[in-house]
Amino acid sequence: MISCSIFGIVLGAGAGTITDVQPRFAVRGTEITYTVTGDSFDDPSVKMNDTQGFELNGTVISWGQNKIEALFSFPSDTPEELTLWVINGTGGEEGRVDPIPVYDPIGIDQIIPESGTWGEGIEITIVGSHFSDDMGAWLFNEGLNELLTPVSLDYINQGQLGASFDLSGTSEPEYWRDYSVFVGYMDGYNTSLSDAFRVYQYRPHSIDSIDPNGGNTGIEVFIDITGSHFLNGASGKLVRPSYYDILAFNTTYVSENELECGFYLEDVAPGEWQLEVLNPDGQSSNAVTFTITEPQESSEPVHNLNTGISYSTIQGALNAPETLGGHTIIVDSGVYYESLSIGKSVFLIGNDTGSGKPVIRAEGLTAVTLNANGILFSGFILEDTDTGINVLSDYNTISNNSLTPRTNVGVYGIQIIGHHHNNIIQNTISGYNPSGGTGYALFLSLGSTYNVIEGNIGNDNKRGILLYSSSNSNIIANNFFARNIWDGICIWDSTNNTVYGNTLNSNNVGLKFWYATSGGNRIYQNNLINNSVNADTADSVNTWHSPEPVSYSYRGIAFTNYTGNYWSDADAPDENGDGIGDIPHSIPSIGLDSYPLVGPWDENQILPSVRPFAQFSANITSGNPPLAVQFLDESDCIDPLSWYWDFGDGNTSTEPSPLHVYPSVGTYSVALRVANASGIDWENKTNYIAVTPATPANQPPVLDYIGPRTRRKVSSSLSPWTATIRTRIRSTLMPPTFRKVPSSLLKTSGSPGLRRSDRTAPTS
Repeated sequence: MISCSIFGIVLGAGAGTITDVQPRFAVRGTEITYTVTGDSFDDPSVKMNDTQGFELNGTVISWGQNKIEALFSFPSDTPEELTLWVINGTGGEEGRVDPIPVYDPIGIDQIIPESGTWGEGIEITIVGSHFSDDMGAWLFNEGLNELLTPVSLDYINQGQLGASFDLSGTSEPEYWRDYSVFVGYMDGYNTSLSDAFRVYQYRPHSIDSIDPNGGNTGIEVFIDITGSHFLNGASGKLVRPSYYDILAFNTTYVSENELECGFYLEDVAPGEWQLEVLNPDGQSSNAVTFTITEPQESSEPVHNLNTGISYSTIQGALNAPETLGGHTIIVDSGVYYESLSIGKSVFLIGNDTGSGKPVIRAEGLTAVTLNANGILFSGFILEDTDTGINVLSDYNTISNNSLTPRTNVGVYGIQIIGHHHNNIIQNTISGYNPSGGTGYALFLSLGSTYNVIEGNIGNDNKRGILLYSSSNSNIIANNFFARNIWDGICIWDSTNNTVYGNTLNSNNVGLKFWYATSGGNRIYQNNLINNSVNADTADSVNTWHSPEPVSYSYRGIAFTNYTGNYWSDADAPDENGDGIGDIPHSIPSIGLDSYPLVGPWDENQILPSVRPFAQFSANITSGNPPLAVQFLDESDCIDPLSWYWDFGDGNTSTEPSPLHVYPSVGTYSVALRVANASGIDWENKTNYIAVTPATPANQPPVLDYIGPRTRRKVSSSLSPWTATIRTRIRSTLMPPTFRKVPSSLLKTSGSPGLRRSDRTAPTS
């Protein structure tokens, strides 16, 4: 073969002429596509080899007379140099390329430090792998096509390079600019770490003012900081000689002239601290004094834990200019004659200080209106209401409240009008049964969607819950609706709702649908017991079983199957003993439960049909406050598993025969729920306990705050709250977006259930 060399390319006589190959290197353990340019290529094949017998065949991806695209996969033992060959298929003529170098794969893991200041020099360490002493390093910004080479480069070892850069060689950034870091050979093999080094334009930043400029120990405080030249990513801290720095748990960048910093002041020594802002370029601002003081005792019953200020009324605390979204307001026991409008995203929590949950007595008005998103309202008794809670916003949580109306006035316990993603959890709503018109425990209307209604009790109303007018895609789960005059659950022109785990007992209609447009809902694992009509579909087509097979137990044996609902008026055989009836249950006027349960559903088990019979008595049923009553369980219940008492004043117990003290004048209905492995039952005694006024000398005062609010420091006795109100409330059925409150405020002792007033069928 006669050959000659042109620009490092060797040509074979009669073969295609090769003018260039890119790239001009190979990397072990990688695949590389090569572009070979020239002319006279004809059905070519490609290979690489060395002089020691190593040979590697490539794959021709595409070819033309002047260009070949070829892929090579290089094993980890590829030798130091390779020659590339092109072999034409017609006649076997060959052309080759002078040897190309083979490298180990270069890697970049970390740059130390990751930033510098424009106009200054900086030394960085590049940490990676397979570095060599003949490699280079450089910074590159693709947007500006700006390349910066090092003033000096020091090969330390295969895992480290040291590079010095003059950052005045870059164009001046407005605030900062990111550069990718490259290591390798500028005209050959190299690798990069994208946007790994940031060049800041240093402008001295400063604090002009802060608000507030002080706070109490034991609180969470948010400080608005105004100044100049703050950078996104800045953070705040409080410093004091001989003390550890207090770092902001959250810093919000508003603009280059404003920041908001949040600090926890638990276990912080009182005194003068200095607030500083640290920009991400490592520069600190001037210091401004922030004074931390001990909280002062306060006689006011409403406390903002974030500001440390106490108030005489709940609305006064809500309206205070220092009360901001995200603040937690604690309301002590007492009676508050107020109709609340909540326009800030606060966490409003009732605190039983010894005389029961705080009572909001609305005097025939709406007790609470939610006008802002993200409100938590928990732990209250709402009395004498028209509507108990009116929800006019989204992403709220309403939990562990008791609601009763003004007689013959109250219309809705909780209503949501055209709003979404609210969580209504473990509330007790009873007595919304006006002499004329509607009366619903829960009312979702006008396109209220994606709400969760779970674990509530709605008894003795006209209707337990109504989903009305395109209130779609809601979850109605594990609620108890009993003795409602019209129906337990009503779905009216709404679809795609999931209704499961509810118990509907002794209502006129357990589950009621209006119109054929109320179809497309999924209903399963509900207990429909002793309703005059257990269900009425009104020609709507719904699904009456679980969306997929579920695991459950029946008589101690585990099964997996689709699960329907328990119908007390069904008597389907169960030949295989799996707790699922062998005959589908027909539902008027159209509907079929293909997997009817032979016993009530209770926490992933189907209970046998034999049930307990709840009964109780008390040693005394009337007297002056505080009235101590010893209740006695007299239930006919073999091997009881649980007891649940509702004393009618917002308090409950899971003891078999509890002692309960009624601190306030009033008439109270009492209910007992008992459960064993065979089922559950309720006994309810209406107006059973009468607490009558004592003589004037002994009559306890009624907490009635009508005067203007006063600003006082919160009592140090509130400090246990500050450690427990920080994380957001969670539920398996709610979005993970709300703060967690103390379990003592959200927990309902035992499992709430159906109340039972007598042993006769209800009248309607």
